[in-house]
This record gives sequence, C-alpha cells and structure tokens, in this order.
Amino acid sequence: MMFKDILLDLMQERGINQRQLSTAAGIPATTISGWIKANRLPDYYALIKLGRFFDVSADYLLGLCDDTDTALELPAPTTLPLDETKLLNDFRALSRSEKAQAAEYVHYLAHRNDISKQKA
Repeated sequence: MMFKDILLDLMQERGINQRQLSTAAGIPATTISGWIKANRLPDYYALIKLGRFFDVSADYLLGLCDDTDTALELPAPTTLPLDETKLLNDFRALSRSEKAQAAEYVHYLAHRNDISKQKA
C-alpha cells in the first residue's frame, strides 16, 4: 500500500478532511495535498507529527508494517546514559500489550527491591 492510500484510510477512519488534518497536525494543507496526489512524500518531522496525531508508527505510515499498535520511533533524549537510551528505544519498539507487560515487570522489580531494602 502506498503512503497516500494509508493517509487517506487514516483520515477516513477519523472522519477528517485535508484542512482538518492540516489544522490539527500543524502541517500545511498544500503539503497534505501533495501527499494525497502522490507528488511528494513526508519528511522525518511530518512523519512524527502524523504518527502522533494518528497514534501509529512511521513504519505503518510508510507501509513497512501492518501493525498500528507499534509506537512511533523517536530519538531518545541525549541526556540519558547510553544503556538507558538503548532500553528506551527497545521499549518504543514494543506493541502496546508488550509495553504493558514490560511496565508490569519493571513495577514488580522495583517493588521487590523496596521489600528487600525494608528487610535489611
């Protein structure tokens, strides 16, 4: 499926037109029109805006995967240590259900550590 088709499907699902998408996502209407006419493709920043607006990944928008549950890949803040940055990027690649499982496990580990500190 081409980008324009994916975009049109997402717009139809939301019940919005080009002008409404332009206003909501902060993207010029002429740019959206160019995408729909298949005259151009979105740049990195437009993919981020569209992904956030539609709650889908850049891979989904570009037709590279069929999973709308995959989070949009965003760069990690540069202030994090390298191991935390890698962990954050790995987390962002998970589906929503996998993220929930990971969060439960992290909560379990933190709670387990709190209990062992109380015993000491």
